[in-house]
Amino acid sequence: MKIAIVCPYNLSMPGGVQQHVFEQANELKKRGHIVKIITPKPRKELVFDDTDVVFLGSSRRIKTPNHTSVDVSISVTTEAIEELLGEQQFDIVHMHEPLVPILARQMLPRIKVPVVGTFHAALPETVVAKSIAGSISPFVKSILKHLSAVTAVSEAATTYISDYITSDEVNFIPNGVDLKHYNKPSDANKRKNILYVGRLEKRKGVKYLIEAYAEFAKYDSEHRLLIAGNGPDKDKLETLAINLGVIDRIDFLGYVSEEQKIKLLQDSSIFVSPALYGESFGIVLIEAMATNTPVIGGNNIGYASVLKGLGSVGLVNPLDSDIFARRMSLLINEPELREIWQKWAQKEVKQYSYKSIVDSYEKIYKNLVKN
Repeated sequence: MKIAIVCPYNLSMPGGVQQHVFEQANELKKRGHIVKIITPKPRKELVFDDTDVVFLGSSRRIKTPNHTSVDVSISVTTEAIEELLGEQQFDIVHMHEPLVPILARQMLPRIKVPVVGTFHAALPETVVAKSIAGSISPFVKSILKHLSAVTAVSEAATTYISDYITSDEVNFIPNGVDLKHYNKPSDANKRKNILYVGRLEKRKGVKYLIEAYAEFAKYDSEHRLLIAGNGPDKDKLETLAINLGVIDRIDFLGYVSEEQKIKLLQDSSIFVSPALYGESFGIVLIEAMATNTPVIGGNNIGYASVLKGLGSVGLVNPLDSDIFARRMSLLINEPELREIWQKWAQKEVKQYSYKSIVDSYEKIYKNLVKN
């Protein structure tokens, strides 16, 4: 098959959807399919080694309902869309985040082949967010009517569309990770780090991690807190660490590469991601699980879809510093609990391989193209 994978985000920026798109494309190519990734061109000049990346329109940084910002498609001409579709003659189009302006809305009415739409984002659990969702009802309906099949990474990722489509009509296919990149052995006895990787912004709850770590540090003199990532709250978080007297035990690492992230995960006692809301899944939780590193996550709906069963011991309310600190201590200092959790994680993580995920996508493609 000749397959188009549409990504509305700037592919040069780090992000779960961007990574998913590249890995999905690579796995499909291994199976003999012809794959083109369609994405908006960023304002800054880019050079991609991947000749199968096709730029359509342009992108710009915009604010989101999650109180963050993303670099997404903001302009594309109908002439460019029709020229591309006419030239390529795809058998199927797989559109990620079809509700993100503006690429999907412009492309969908002009596509004459089956379209699969995959939803990744979760609606923030706030009154304002729900009001916004209600106000875009006509837009959501205008998108859904063009989709031949709908997939979502979790139940949380259907919050924008749940009023217009039943769960039975959704194929739940999670995000994935390339497991072989993460499962290198590491000497657990040398692990003395508590690790966070992600944006430094309000919804990620890093403030509450630092507060819990300050409690934890009162009875643990060995473990350092490593905070990898950048964001608008960096200065506030450093000031908080100073005020709590733990700045000398926290390393603010800034941006880290994919290779550095993997090494940090492998060398840490636990991985902590205390996100408050707006998480539809939790790729970084899966990545930590793949390195055999126990995980503590905020008890939001997206993380709960990953940390199920025995894994739920890793779910905490980030606002309760005392319980948060005690949970970190348990997963670090109780070897029997760590072992039970790690055995659960090693079994659970296999379902997130890209081979398994693309198997599910390919089944949908074949059924749609056949019909």
